Amino acid sequence: MSQTNLFTQLAGYSLNPQKRSIENFTTELLAHFFNDDVVFRRRFLAVIFADKRMARPFHLAQATTQESLSKDCRVDLMLRANSKVHLIEVKITASETQSGRWGQMGKPQVQRYLDLRKGHVTYLTTRASLAPDTDQRGRKYKLVKHALLEDLYQALRPARVSALAVVFLDFMNDNDMAGPEPFSGNQIKRAAKSMRMVKKCMGALSIVRSEANLQFRRNLKTYSNLTRPTYKGYADGGEVQCYLPDFHRKAVKWVGLSITPQDQQLHFCVWMWGRLDPSIIKIRDYLEWDEYDGAHGGSSSIRLYGTANDIPRMVEHAVKTSRQLGKAIRKIVK
Repeated sequence: MSQTNLFTQLAGYSLNPQKRSIENFTTELLAHFFNDDVVFRRRFLAVIFADKRMARPFHLAQATTQESLSKDCRVDLMLRANSKVHLIEVKITASETQSGRWGQMGKPQVQRYLDLRKGHVTYLTTRASLAPDTDQRGRKYKLVKHALLEDLYQALRPARVSALAVVFLDFMNDNDMAGPEPFSGNQIKRAAKSMRMVKKCMGALSIVRSEANLQFRRNLKTYSNLTRPTYKGYADGGEVQCYLPDFHRKAVKWVGLSITPQDQQLHFCVWMWGRLDPSIIKIRDYLEWDEYDGAHGGSSSIRLYGTANDIPRMVEHAVKTSRQLGKAIRKIVK
């Protein structure tokens, strides 16, 4: 199959509407390389089968994709070698597809593959996917392996595959199919420093919490106490925060304090967060606050300078700003 034919085939990768596009795209690529690249085929078979004996009949097999073998079962990837058939379900960080047809409600996809009684089955997924739930009692055909795309990536990396297969390896790496790289020495050193920094921020916020809590909750007219500081991580960073757990004023759901790194600086914030509602933006505009999680909230922050005066400044900011926030909420949220 030529590269042109490959991408022609990929143009129809949305044939199964229950599958994510990335999964269909990957499945088509797997079939192409299995049919076109001898080295890829050998490494692929070693990953999807439990032993060489089971893999041997499929060394000259042909791979096809998205074959509909019943009214409610479209097989992701199928290997055919004369009379032998092997079925492969492909999942990328997702749970199994559930059947929606009458009489099969909630039946996992792998179980439906087994019920076809066509051949053995492999469940090929990323490491984050859970093992499939199957009933194999008294069955001729079995789930022979829960194989991992990360293992396929590691098997292909040192192999002499085609130039296009090398591009596929980059594609796997970019789409979380390669597994995490081992920690480097520098990363471990930076992590130790980061954890010490988080601990220091939690200690500072604990002091602010104890000194500001009473006036903070009075300003917001609630009996809730600020929670103990915890670290909350995000894809692009994180923050140490505490909040009033039972503070709910219609659209406003949470109010709290945080210490957050911003642009290589450290900031102390008083923030509010709520559901998407015009009143959130009105409060934020009234107080002239910055955005906090987009249109969901707002925050008022001060920069920390690493001096002994930082904690008194944080306490003062928490008390003063919570007073302004309480008045704004009572004025706007009715």
